[in-house]
Amino acid sequence: MDELNPTERGACLAMAALLRAGQALAWLGLLLTAVAALGLLATPFLPFAVVLLLALPERYAALRVALDAQLFAAWGDGRIASLAGMDAALAALGRAPAPRPLAERLRGARRWLAWHAACVAGQLLALLVSRIWPWLC
Repeated sequence: MDELNPTERGACLAMAALLRAGQALAWLGLLLTAVAALGLLATPFLPFAVVLLLALPERYAALRVALDAQLFAAWGDGRIASLAGMDAALAALGRAPAPRPLAERLRGARRWLAWHAACVAGQLLALLVSRIWPWLC
């Protein structure tokens, strides 16, 4: 098993920090979901339903971003010595991912963070529409 070199460990730690900063998105998404749920209880209104529909992919993306943050932190500080070691551990848990280079894993983590941000932006836009809708009609 090839251990990660210092440059790769640094990249892992930087990605972990970026993904942890995305935790604010997770809290915002949760808050927007709660506001929409309360709003939908008060009045059936399409923008509230849109926020709630976006909550499912938003919550999944938040989970993936949080998991990736932990994994990249573990690679960065040496708790997981190699990519192959992680792949072997995942295979033992019943999930056998295809081996991928670190650069591809970093790109994948950034995509999950971008997807999470897009879901939260969609939720926020739907709630903003709910606020201006009365003036549009």
